[in-house]
Amino acid sequence: MRYGFANPNRDLSGSKKLVPTIKLKTGSHLREGSEKLIFQHPDNPAHLIKVMMPEVLRNRDEKKVYRPAKRRFGAYLSWQREIDEVNAITMRLNKVPVFLQTYHGLCDTSLGLGMVVSKVAGKNGGLAPTLTDVAAANILPRKPLISLSTNLSMTF
Repeated sequence: MRYGFANPNRDLSGSKKLVPTIKLKTGSHLREGSEKLIFQHPDNPAHLIKVMMPEVLRNRDEKKVYRPAKRRFGAYLSWQREIDEVNAITMRLNKVPVFLQTYHGLCDTSLGLGMVVSKVAGKNGGLAPTLTDVAAANILPRKPLISLSTNLSMTF
């Protein structure tokens, strides 16, 4: 697994691109989180591309940052934590758990750096429901959802 924030699609001389930039259209995203937009990968129906919302990048760039991790990764600190947690769980279990998206790497998109992940399908074949969708549909009792949400927010 390769991760880092240098663009792996550029030739070391910087003269030409080895892999073209993936063009994503603003407003054509499948889902929207608190910080990320989720797009269908244009070349692979089994993959999704996560990109940071432009306003999140702007807001984080404007803040003075004193913590070394925030200085190092900037707005992408949550991605670094996500990758680290996937690595930790995978090493502990010796496999990627079925409930986690498989991380496939980073890509250059027209909307900035993109994280490529596997698509997780729901029962109907569409995208699996988000935690917010599950809470809104009252599929699970409220108390475990609040506990799960609190634990996730402390992790990421």
